[in-house]
Amino acid sequence: MIDLTKIKANKVSTDPASYSFLLYGSSKIGKTTFVNGLFPNNRLLNIMTEKRYGALDGAMVQYISSWGEFKQVLAQLKRPEVQKNFDAVSIDTVENLYRYATKFTAGQFGEFSVGDGDVGYGRDYTRLDEVWFRGLKELESLPYTNIFVSHSTSIQTKIPYIDSDEVENIPDATTSEEKDGSKFIEFTKIVPDLKQKALGPVSKMVDNILFAENNLVNGKETRVLHLRGSLQYDAGTTFKNVKPVIGFSPEEYTKEVKRSLGENYSETTDKKVLHADVKDNEYDFKELLEKTKKVAFSFSENDDMKSLTTIVESVIGKGHKVNDLDEKRSDDLLVILSELKSEADKKGYSYGE
Repeated sequence: MIDLTKIKANKVSTDPASYSFLLYGSSKIGKTTFVNGLFPNNRLLNIMTEKRYGALDGAMVQYISSWGEFKQVLAQLKRPEVQKNFDAVSIDTVENLYRYATKFTAGQFGEFSVGDGDVGYGRDYTRLDEVWFRGLKELESLPYTNIFVSHSTSIQTKIPYIDSDEVENIPDATTSEEKDGSKFIEFTKIVPDLKQKALGPVSKMVDNILFAENNLVNGKETRVLHLRGSLQYDAGTTFKNVKPVIGFSPEEYTKEVKRSLGENYSETTDKKVLHADVKDNEYDFKELLEKTKKVAFSFSENDDMKSLTTIVESVIGKGHKVNDLDEKRSDDLLVILSELKSEADKKGYSYGE
């Protein structure tokens, strides 16, 4: 059970390998080479969906061509002997992995692609969302730094008019006016080449979104990495006071992350910290049931069956009892137990712990 009195102050890891990211950029700019440069000694597992990895000298690569093979890899990543070998997992490219999930889901409904068939109420799209989300959550639950690599693409964007230097510096920005007099700015924006419904869960899962491109620096074309976003491209980090643009190299990125983590945080730890370290609570149904019955008995002892019945029926419906629940209803028990304890504490009923 959750106990807010036992919360301790969070400590920020100063190890750059603690932080997951989505890296996107144009083809051949060096995304895969960059990612592998962050994890020396073959500690990165490259889950490749493209066959163009022949020049990755010494890289640890597992090629996959379907969602079923991705699930096989996830199963392997749970093995202790595999976890000893790798610190990080890179999905390269994430848009192809989403295509695998789409093909898998379509097959479940006898479709060539999701949306082709008449399955009713968009059940195929709903299933695809669930397949994708569960696959990502399964990966996130494992003790690895998660990295996603994507190509970039351009989209036309339209926003309400704003008078700012940032807009003035967008090369192709144009202003339009609607019949009601409202003004808009239209321009080209660079984003990961992933459908929005697929990108959403990935963006929420990673700590940083990084954009690599060729740019002019002191008059010379140079590969750069954007750590902060703008109207023209998506990017962003969880780190304080990082430079918005740095050189596109593993060394530059590691140096900047270490600088930010070392200078801007007071509660720190040098221990590597991963999303997988935060465990989802797992509850034993039978144990929850016994605790609930114990608290419920305190209402019976105090001749207050009305309050007990009101709380139980407010959660699981009129005429239903706790004993009607099966092992899939742990959440219902959690809510009932929490509300019964709260009411018992308020009325001074003793139920023990």
